[in-house]
Amino acid sequence: METTAPGVWRRFLLRIWAAGWRIGAYLLLAAALTVVMFVPVGAAGLASEGAMSFASTAAVLLASLAAGWVMMRWVERRPFGAMGFPLGRAAA
Repeated sequence: METTAPGVWRRFLLRIWAAGWRIGAYLLLAAALTVVMFVPVGAAGLASEGAMSFASTAAVLLASLAAGWVMMRWVERRPFGAMGFPLGRAAA
């Protein structure tokens, strides 16, 4: 029977926790920003009856990009280009 050191499990659980709270924070932020983005869309009367209206889809897209930018900038401390959208000459 093989035994593992308690430190291995502790590091494993810490990594799971680190990933879990970041995912949870992103989902919460994206949901909150989606609600904020839907207020002007609904006020302007741009939301149609269809589930896939352009304004609704654009609001969700912008909210998820903004949430990703906030998480990358202030939580992960990485540049926005790390998400796959390089800015500057690398984009050309």
